[in-house]
Amino acid sequence: MILFLLSLMACHKPLTHIGAKNYFSNQNCGESLKYHLGLAGCVEMAVVQTDDAEWLIRCHKPKSDRGDFWDNYVFRITPSMAGLDHQYANLIEEHTICIDERVRIEAYPPEGVSFEIFEKFFSGD
Repeated sequence: MILFLLSLMACHKPLTHIGAKNYFSNQNCGESLKYHLGLAGCVEMAVVQTDDAEWLIRCHKPKSDRGDFWDNYVFRITPSMAGLDHQYANLIEEHTICIDERVRIEAYPPEGVSFEIFEKFFSGD
């Protein structure tokens, strides 16, 4: 039994934006994100509105209390009908975890994000 549990633990891989897509059905993206953040114990959010149609959201927790994904990654929310900046289109598509009739939600690790605003957002982390 112990050997079985150890083998299961060895197979555990941290969740990333690629795997997170499986948690969404591309309906009610905002509510689904709220649900998963709540399960991760995120009761406070750091929110930055960068312009009229873009918000960055991250769970507000001390770094030592953060997990691998829901309470660590940065979520970018934009209208789903907004055009993609050609410079970042591939990056946006790759990091999109949910898109419905109202919003697109992207997930980015807090390190190595190439959007300038992210660097400003997390300079105090």
